[in-house]
Amino acid sequence: GREVADVLAVPLGRGREALLANAGPGHTAHDLAVLVPGERPVVFCGDLVEESGEPQAGPDAVPSRWPAALDRLLELGGPDAVYVPGHGAVVDAVFVRAQRDALARRFGVSP
Repeated sequence: GREVADVLAVPLGRGREALLANAGPGHTAHDLAVLVPGERPVVFCGDLVEESGEPQAGPDAVPSRWPAALDRLLELGGPDAVYVPGHGAVVDAVFVRAQRDALARRFGVSP
């Protein structure tokens, strides 16, 4: 195994790559995301983002850092990306930003 400190490029062949990115702690202490660059980037968010319900914070969650992890996802994908949550339907940056703000309120984190 390799530790991903920031971003690790993973070659997919035919000149394409995916970027494995350390999103920082949030849903767990070691959340990763996968960015597939392109005309419309795709970000696989794991359980940092949940569309089908409120995100669940288990004992290994780091609530104080979760909003910052969502900021990182938004930096990776940008405003036009497609975001694939851990649960539920595909969402856009507006949804991720709204969930980030809701989590900040829920966990008492300053904007």
